[in-house]
Amino acid sequence: MRHARLLLLLLPSAAGQLILGLTLTLSGSPEEVAQSQRVQKSLELLVSTANDNAFGANAFKDHRGNRLVFGLRVYDDQGLREKVREHYTAMIRDRLVDVLLGPATQLLSEEAAQVAWEERRTIMLYAYYTLAYDPYPIRANLPGIFSVSVPAEEHMQQGLRIFRSMGAQSLAVLIGTQRHYQVMCNAAVQSALQMGFLQSQLIVERPADDYELLRAMQRKFTQGPDAIMLCGSEEETIACLMASMRLNISAQGMLLLHADTRYVHQAAGVAVTQVVAPNSWHPSMSLPCRAFGTSDHYVRLHELRYGDLPSALAAAATGGAITVMQTLQNCAFEGPDVQKNTLLTQALRLAGVDTVYGRVEFSGNGVVQRSAVTLQVEASDDGVTSQLLDEANTSSMVWPHPSWESKFLRTQECPAGFVTNPDTFNGSLAECLPCPAGWTNSPTGEWCQECTVGFFAQLPGSQCIHCPVGANCADSGTSVPAPVAGYYRLDGHPQQQLFFVACMPDLCVGDNKCFGTNSGILCHSCLPGSTNVGFVRNYLKCGSCLPRGLLAVILIIYVGAVFFLVAVTAQATAHGMIWKRILNYWQICSAATRIGGLYYSSNFLQTVSDVVLYPFHTILGPDCLFNLDSMSKETFVFAVGLALLPLISVLTTIFFLIATGVQLGRQQSSRKKRGGSDLVQIKKYFGQTLKGGTRWNVAALYVLYCPTLIIFMSCFSFESLDVLRMRYWLDVPAERVVNFSIISACVSALQGVAIPLVLWLVLRNLKKRHLLKDKTWQYVFGMLYNDFEPEFWFYELSLFVKRFLFMAGSAIPDLVLRVFVFGVLGFVHLQSIVLLRPFSTMEGNVLHRLETRFVLSCPNEYIKESYKRFGKRFDHEERLRKKKAREPKKISKTARKLRGIKAKLFTKKRYTEKATMKKTIKAHQEKDAKADAEEVKPGAVPAYLLDREQVRRTKVLSNMIKQKRKEKAGKWQVPIPKVKAMTEDEMFKILRSGKRKKKAWKRIVNKVSFVGDSFTRKPPKFERYIRPSALRFKKAHVTHPELKMTFCLEMVSVKKNPQSALYTSLGVITKGTIIEVNVSELGLVTQTGKVIFAKYAQVTNNPDIDGCINALLLV
Repeated sequence: MRHARLLLLLLPSAAGQLILGLTLTLSGSPEEVAQSQRVQKSLELLVSTANDNAFGANAFKDHRGNRLVFGLRVYDDQGLREKVREHYTAMIRDRLVDVLLGPATQLLSEEAAQVAWEERRTIMLYAYYTLAYDPYPIRANLPGIFSVSVPAEEHMQQGLRIFRSMGAQSLAVLIGTQRHYQVMCNAAVQSALQMGFLQSQLIVERPADDYELLRAMQRKFTQGPDAIMLCGSEEETIACLMASMRLNISAQGMLLLHADTRYVHQAAGVAVTQVVAPNSWHPSMSLPCRAFGTSDHYVRLHELRYGDLPSALAAAATGGAITVMQTLQNCAFEGPDVQKNTLLTQALRLAGVDTVYGRVEFSGNGVVQRSAVTLQVEASDDGVTSQLLDEANTSSMVWPHPSWESKFLRTQECPAGFVTNPDTFNGSLAECLPCPAGWTNSPTGEWCQECTVGFFAQLPGSQCIHCPVGANCADSGTSVPAPVAGYYRLDGHPQQQLFFVACMPDLCVGDNKCFGTNSGILCHSCLPGSTNVGFVRNYLKCGSCLPRGLLAVILIIYVGAVFFLVAVTAQATAHGMIWKRILNYWQICSAATRIGGLYYSSNFLQTVSDVVLYPFHTILGPDCLFNLDSMSKETFVFAVGLALLPLISVLTTIFFLIATGVQLGRQQSSRKKRGGSDLVQIKKYFGQTLKGGTRWNVAALYVLYCPTLIIFMSCFSFESLDVLRMRYWLDVPAERVVNFSIISACVSALQGVAIPLVLWLVLRNLKKRHLLKDKTWQYVFGMLYNDFEPEFWFYELSLFVKRFLFMAGSAIPDLVLRVFVFGVLGFVHLQSIVLLRPFSTMEGNVLHRLETRFVLSCPNEYIKESYKRFGKRFDHEERLRKKKAREPKKISKTARKLRGIKAKLFTKKRYTEKATMKKTIKAHQEKDAKADAEEVKPGAVPAYLLDREQVRRTKVLSNMIKQKRKEKAGKWQVPIPKVKAMTEDEMFKILRSGKRKKKAWKRIVNKVSFVGDSFTRKPPKFERYIRPSALRFKKAHVTHPELKMTFCLEMVSVKKNPQSALYTSLGVITKGTIIEVNVSELGLVTQTGKVIFAKYAQVTNNPDIDGCINALLLV
């Protein structure tokens, strides 16, 4: 029973939802807005990923083990402190959010922290330098303030150590004006002295403005210190770069804060080239993460969704949010607000969480003790890029930094991956040489350097690219990365492109090696003598094959079970109908296990699904019976599916030929003993053979319809055919795979549609001849309609089509789309059973009772149910006849009572009904009359263009007038002379009005319309045709046939709708409609020099379907 519920409950439910709230600068300074938008995108990516994983093993949970779903609310603070206070106070007091995150800047974060401190709430800050000094004191049993940002005194440490290792001795320090920059530089100066920088050459300046900065650098820095360090804002960094360039200060290295930002690059340009900048995070860092697995995966997802790499601030915000989301699992976040925030504070002080921002462990005052990383900045025309530097390996660092002249004069003549050939003296030698695999050109283009950790270059002369997810690029100079455990590398792409496909970690142990006796692509195959299918299996792990004798016994037992199902289905009795319903339900649920991903959750579900749908792939073990490889196995399974039903049909026919002959022989012998005739009736012999063979063949079709369909569905895929070739058959050309897939798809579609279609034609023919209840035909085809109501004789054939759609849905590669399609098909299937109630007996309602308990029964079905149970009155037909005879009197009485607009509308309706009746009577009278059909004259004009016939004049015209007549005559040659007629139901929708919604004279136009600027609606009481505002268009995309260009022009009027003059008056626009457009902007003039204001154009598309009007100008 537990497994049966698993088949129906495809998706679990989450326990609760927690809202993360913060303010961001979404309006104001462009730089702050861009920075805040990147933070918002990163948090949205985190929330969507966490919610996607809520039903998996990587879900976030609360302290009770319930799965958590998260939401995100962002408010615009406009960069103002008062807005921050207003929003955070409202979020706390109105309880709009559950967890507070800080704003994106330090000043605003300080204001938010002050609000949280006053309101006694826990807040997670992430902006640069938050809590850099004077952290909030620890309060016992009260919430606290936390920050994941790097402390200010830790920013410059690694950069100074790198400079010292390169031999720098003298250091010039510039301190910014803000307090946290002073804290940062003071700590850096103390560290520099400890590292060995000479105190006598240590120069410290704190200029007040740009002019003082220039004067200070001119006064003390012109001697050329080995290194320059600046702790300041972006504006101060730009001023330092400009002053150094102006004074031509030749320092070996520059360590500048904020040098890697877009704002500094836009202002300084190539001046930031080779400058070293500290930062809290870099996209190339490979860190374990609780939510994304690794930070590399986070970067790849961010780049795939938003098209750019995440910023360090966005990573910090994401790291803070992950820390809070994981800590919720270790605390009881419930109760009063102050109490649960206090519990969260206590859990955060003890937490240690791996995030995309690094490992987060807070000290007692809520600050993370971690150091910044150091980047070497490279500027180009497209923007600024950076490279992560390492203290242990500084080979990739450019030292000393290039001079200011070389920064502006240096050009890279060779493409990426090539370096300049120093031995080029004549035109016969190549000017550029490719770097070997695993290497690329240096920033100057003068030598080759190894690809750094996390990058690889597969081909000579290629550029180092980021390692994809699943690749192992732990070493520098990687050419072809090996896959890590849990991934498999596909190498057969014709462009030598590498694919890293996720596989089961228990099977793929890394470097394209498999566990145990598993082998092949994705480790899904087995070595000879082992298998991963059959009754004994362990999640695709290969084990020893069973003895062939035992496999033969299993095959015989399975054939016997199939024979039993065919036999009981062919009987068409009550218990046979129950077995038929159980088999149908079993096949649908088995397909659901593959569609919903439940197949790999339990060995029991795998066995249940394989027994009914995949016996030839798994249960019968063809690889152990015949020692087949992967390619031969697929071909064998396809051949079995292709020959199975025809072979069963032939064997059944032969069996009944023999059985019928033996039976008639015995009857002949008994008649001969009694002295009767001993002649064998050939007609009776073949008649009984045909009836019995057809009966059993139809039953075999019913039982084996889904397994044979699944065989063909599994032999083709909607994925890329090249990937399909690499995944399964490396030694098979792609052309053969394409042909194999096309044949499989055609055979599956042909069998899936042809079988129910042929059976429907046969039963329909019997229905027309009233032979469905005949004993002979009921014996042959009764299993298909005996358990249904007489009017639903076709319902079993519709179940064939539904099962075909279910099986086809299992071949969709995308999991979400597969579940959605299966859900829609399942809902339609269940609703058809609930609404139609096609079963005639309680035994036939087994499927109905199993499935409809999960679907609400449709109301207002009691009348039909009463007819089924108690029948109708004996005078039911007579009462209906009398009621119909009284209708003219009721109509006449209503017509005498009505007054005003109601009388007019009623009269118009009756007039239409009488006209229709007269046409019907006339058509009935003329149906036997013979008349000659008129021959269509050559050059006939369509009916809707009859008013445009050319006017002929015998007057001799001048050449100008003749040319003008030719142009006017050309207007009548429209691109689409004939259009498909539309019914009134397609054009209008009936709108019922009145108190009881009985009036049906109003119409809503379903098509696109044009009404003009001076249009005024009638009063709603008198408006019959309603043109929705959403379907009103004023402009059209008009293509000039001679200029071959398309213009967006305003419409002037609707000249002619080919459907009806009514539609023309209403302004309805359909395909083929002639519209008048304003072409004054195109500059068209007549031969006399007058500007042409409007021209005709014909609509060439269906505007109501496409959402726009495309027309061709008539010139």
